[in-house]
Amino acid sequence: MLDNPPQLKFCIITKANMSQNSLLLLSVVPFLTQLTLSTGTILQATFLQTRLPVPDNCTRPYHFPWEDVITLFGSCRTNGNQNKDILRFRISTDTIEKVGELLEETNRGSVQADTAGNIYYLGGVSNWVQKYNAAQNVTERVTTFPFNLRDSTSVNINSTSNEVIVFGGYGIPSAVYSIDLDTFSTQYKTTLPQNILEATSVRVGDFAYIFDSGASRNNRQVMRVNLKNFTTEMVGPPTLPAFSLRPSSVYDSTGNKVYVIGGYTFAGNEGNPTAGIYEFDPVTFENRFIPVANFPVTGEMYWGISPAAVYVEGLDRIYFFGGSLVTSYSWYQNEIFYVSLAPLRGNLG
Repeated sequence: MLDNPPQLKFCIITKANMSQNSLLLLSVVPFLTQLTLSTGTILQATFLQTRLPVPDNCTRPYHFPWEDVITLFGSCRTNGNQNKDILRFRISTDTIEKVGELLEETNRGSVQADTAGNIYYLGGVSNWVQKYNAAQNVTERVTTFPFNLRDSTSVNINSTSNEVIVFGGYGIPSAVYSIDLDTFSTQYKTTLPQNILEATSVRVGDFAYIFDSGASRNNRQVMRVNLKNFTTEMVGPPTLPAFSLRPSSVYDSTGNKVYVIGGYTFAGNEGNPTAGIYEFDPVTFENRFIPVANFPVTGEMYWGISPAAVYVEGLDRIYFFGGSLVTSYSWYQNEIFYVSLAPLRGNLG
C-alpha cells in the first residue's frame, strides 16, 4: 500500500507542447505500472438491476452458507415503521421481497444465528433480543439484555455453539458480555482496553477481530480477542484508517482473509484511499488496500455508514446492500452490488 498516493496531473496537449507531454506520458507509464503492482489487483463492483425497496443505510444482513438467500433486518430510514422490515434477497434470481417485520422500530443492532437456523436481532434502539424463525416466518421477543446494545458488535463464539459474544456499544462501551441463545442468560466476560463504538467485528477460529478507532479516534490497529480466555491485544501495524463511522466487514473463508468496508472519513485519513476495501490477514496481521473499479465511493467521498456486506462462499463474492455516501451531504443508497474476489485467487499467500 502506498502511504501517500501521488496525485496525477493532466494537461491539454497542443502542437507547442507535444514533445514535452510525450516525455511526460513516457515517465508516467512506469509509475502507473508500479502503482498497480503495489496496490494489488484491482477488483470490480458489479451493480444489479434489483434495488432495495427504499434507500437504506444501516440494514443488518445474515447469510447461512448453504442457503440461496441473504436476510436483511431493520434500517435507519426516516420512516420509523420501515425500520421494522425483514427483507429476503434471493441470490440465484437477484430478487428481493419483504417477508416479515421485527416487533419494534430498530436500527444499528447486530445479528447472529443459532444452530437450529433461527436468526436473532440484538438491540438496536433498545436492549431487546428478537428471534426470527425463517421457516415459520415468525418474530418474537425472547429476552431483554442488561443494557442498550445500540452500535455494539457481536460474533458467535464458534460454529457449533449457541453462545454469542457482544462487544461494546453505547450501553457499556468497554464491556464484553455473552448471551446463550438456548437459555437467554447473559454473563459479563471482560472489560476491553478501549471503548467500542460503531465498530465491526469478525470471528476467525478462536479469535474475534474488532475494527474500531476507539473513543480517541486514533487507534489504527486491530483489536484481537481470544474467545477462550478473553484476553485482548492490539495486532498489526498502525496503518489502517481510523475506523469511526460504522464500517462493515466479512470473513473470506476461501482465502482466509478479512475485508473491511468504509468506516472512515477522507479528511484525516489522506493516506488511506476510500475507493475500495481493506484486506486484513489474520495470520500475519498485515493489511493492504485493494482498489475497486466502479465503486460507489470515489475521490474525497466516503461511506457515512457502510453498506451491509455478506461473503457468499459458493460464488466467491461479497454482496453489498445500501449504505450512505457523504459528499457535501449524506446520500442514502438503495443499490445492491457485488465484488468478485476471484481475481485475488492467484495470490492466496
